[in-house]
Amino acid sequence: MAKKKAGKQEGERGGNMARYEELSVEELEALRAELKDEYRRYQTMDMNLDMSRGKPCREQLDLSNDMMDALDSNADMYSSEGVDVRNYGVLDGIAEAKELLPI
Repeated sequence: MAKKKAGKQEGERGGNMARYEELSVEELEALRAELKDEYRRYQTMDMNLDMSRGKPCREQLDLSNDMMDALDSNADMYSSEGVDVRNYGVLDGIAEAKELLPI
């Protein structure tokens, strides 16, 4: 993130840049053209970036395969209290799940 410094803004590139409101129309237009050129250079790199976070790899996903096979449409989906556990609507939580991690 940029730091403010006596009317200037220190950018991530380490240089000092005037604040936008302090630039003339001509300076803003020149900066816009420069940034457009830089953007076009990135576009020509033909990168395929996935900037999302927290996506598990295939091996991590495969760890849960046995759990996927544990239930089918004939499985008992009710808790000991008679709650349909396919629904998250239990205010106090599912008793059996709370037993897994006692507090």
